[in-house]
Amino acid sequence: MSVVNGLHCLLQWVEERTWISRIEIDDLAALLEARDEDSFSSRWMQAEDSIASETARAEYEELVTKLRESVYLQAFDRWKSPDLSACLSDDFGLIANAIVVDSANPWISGLLQCYLKGRVPVGDLEEQAGKLVDLLP
Repeated sequence: MSVVNGLHCLLQWVEERTWISRIEIDDLAALLEARDEDSFSSRWMQAEDSIASETARAEYEELVTKLRESVYLQAFDRWKSPDLSACLSDDFGLIANAIVVDSANPWISGLLQCYLKGRVPVGDLEEQAGKLVDLLP
């Protein structure tokens, strides 16, 4: 699957809104706190650094921005939390940018798998082998 097709596939899945309707959050404050813990946040930053060092292509910036905005607005509409909305938008930005650079980062693949299973990622993620585009719905 090409980069453009992968990004469109992810954007289409997000815009269908099924993903967000499956997520249940019992304690928003605890969820945000868990994402701030080192076991998650340090791995998130390492993953971002691993793809940021690769040359991102500006030609995909508009699609990535559209995806992030859609995620943010859906999350804010559902939970009215700018903090959670920003976290989810950042996650999808990381996933999209990993697709752009054709990453096979197993932690980012695990991040995507959480959303595919209807969960907001926290803690130690189950890493997934393979390219992100092969995991897309």
